[in-house]
Amino acid sequence: MNSERLDRLTDLLRERGDDPFLRYAQLLEFIRMERTEDAHTALDAMLLLFPEYLGTFYTAGRFLQAQQQPEKAADLYRRGLALARRQGEHKTAAELQSALDLMES
Repeated sequence: MNSERLDRLTDLLRERGDDPFLRYAQLLEFIRMERTEDAHTALDAMLLLFPEYLGTFYTAGRFLQAQQQPEKAADLYRRGLALARRQGEHKTAAELQSALDLMES
């Protein structure tokens, strides 16, 4: 596996650890590389440090579904849906609602 992107993200995070996009990109890279433990850790950090970063919720829900954790996935979809509505992000709200509806059908 090519870890150049992950190495670069790690370097950037050392410089700017407070950047939600960099942390989100790192989460995506861990998921892509199937580094499950690291992905869980990165997800927990995103939710703690950047609870208003809307992109996290759909990605995290999909990841948790793949990890056979449907209750946690549904919880994140619901939290993201509420956040999207508060932020006026109608497209994201619709995507989260669709993901939740598919789980519940």
